[in-house]
Amino acid sequence: MMARRILIFILLAFFLSSPCLAASKGQPSTKRKITADSFNRTVRPMARTILSQFYNLLEKISPEQSEMIAIKQNITEVQILWDSWLRSCGELNNECPSRLSDVHARLIRVEKLVLNLERKSYTLSKTLMSHEIDSQIDLMDTLDEMSNQCFLLLNAVETQLVNSGIPNPQKNGQYAEFSATLHFMHLDAERSFLNGLSDNLQPHFDFVWNTFLKDLELHVVIEGRSAYFAQRVEEFNINWNVFFSKMTSENFPIPEGSRPYLQNMHQSWNGILRQL
Repeated sequence: MMARRILIFILLAFFLSSPCLAASKGQPSTKRKITADSFNRTVRPMARTILSQFYNLLEKISPEQSEMIAIKQNITEVQILWDSWLRSCGELNNECPSRLSDVHARLIRVEKLVLNLERKSYTLSKTLMSHEIDSQIDLMDTLDEMSNQCFLLLNAVETQLVNSGIPNPQKNGQYAEFSATLHFMHLDAERSFLNGLSDNLQPHFDFVWNTFLKDLELHVVIEGRSAYFAQRVEEFNINWNVFFSKMTSENFPIPEGSRPYLQNMHQSWNGILRQL
């Protein structure tokens, strides 16, 4: 049932944002123009605020998710540092060991977070509902896999550091494997950091994350791709409003104290739109 709801939301967003549908209504799809100055001065900072408010909202609704959110954010940081090391060290050899040391330090942080949450997860409360027990068991399996992945990645980084921290072209296959492992860790963390929500909330949060906030974080806040944002902004606007309208509906129950976070996100998003 949950998967069906998510599919319905995604299909709704797709058809509403379709250029063909827009044209059929006499509203041809247009790409907004965004200057580099307005993007860096307004769009990225406000997008960063929206993401921050979203994570705060999740922690307000489900405080126990804060540690998984931290794991997810730190894995994202490892990916950024790793990609930077691969991309830049051919030209900045003297900085390579330092850059790789940053990857190593952040990986150790991830490992500690995973191990701490793993210890807590092995204590199942007798008051948990059946679906909560299923989520807990799934989390335990995910954390166990992440723990093994952290061990392998740390070993690979430490070996590379011994060899001066400068990329070796002959190890391209190993680097690709490292990147793939990080990618799968990130996917697991993304899936798990929303799993603690109730059944009536999770489909909607899955929807807004996968159709709006995930891309906003990666391509706008982290990568700073203004052209990408200009291309997707109308679609983002539709998807956000689908989520916001549902969450603020008078008949939709959300935990007490959650609405200010939603309103702040909405105001920040509208602030972005006013600058375009």
